[in-house]
Amino acid sequence: MTEVEDELGIADDEILLRRVKRDKPDMFKTDSATGLQRPSSAAFIVHDDGISVYRNLILNNLGLIPQTILAPTEIVVSLTATHVRECDGLEVKSDPWPRGIQDDHPEDAAHALIIGWRDLPRNRQKNHQRHLARSCVVLDT
Repeated sequence: MTEVEDELGIADDEILLRRVKRDKPDMFKTDSATGLQRPSSAAFIVHDDGISVYRNLILNNLGLIPQTILAPTEIVVSLTATHVRECDGLEVKSDPWPRGIQDDHPEDAAHALIIGWRDLPRNRQKNHQRHLARSCVVLDT
């Protein structure tokens, strides 16, 4: 890693992967500057425990590729931990083998959460969701 790891063990330059449903039109929008499709803020809906992502570094260490985490109706987008930390109050926390998962899949060892949403005002949450969506790169699948 090129940067010192934070106290949670996730470096700023670490690539995080997010699954996005390709069959839901509200999950994507056309970027007015580039004309390309990118995730919308709806792709970053906050759940009780945060927003699920996968650590690409862990997937690579396991010999897996980003497409490993996909269901047939999904695409994968990437962003870095820095993009998350640019949002005041947000952090990335490792969450390997999350509870509530019915089947064990090797990629679950790379699971992580974007946390820090709980105490944010609704308008700041929306701004952070937009920032994360604009920061994403859609990976070829």
